[in-house]
Amino acid sequence: SSDLTPNPSHLTIPTGAGIHRIRLTANCGWNGVSGGLRLIQLYKNGAGVDGAARDRDPAALGFVEQSIISAILDAIDGDYFEMAVHQSGGSSVSIVASVDSNFSIEVIE
Repeated sequence: SSDLTPNPSHLTIPTGAGIHRIRLTANCGWNGVSGGLRLIQLYKNGAGVDGAARDRDPAALGFVEQSIISAILDAIDGDYFEMAVHQSGGSSVSIVASVDSNFSIEVIE
């Protein structure tokens, strides 16, 4: 697990854990408001992740769920990862705070 004390918006590779390769998974559930786009992006140390998809979907009425999984990524102690979501609907859109919205790191080696 990640220590969220320094920054609760980051998942950080702990020092001394021996983690060298990871995969990221991000899911976002949106309450539907028609118009605009919904976008999920992944970041490593504040920059876009090479080998990570961006999911950009048109909005629809009702519940919309987006999911992305990165390629296997190199990681070193202290690297931090973030999930960012954006929408262009022109009005407020809620993210569903449940199991439908989450971000995780899978340790490969």
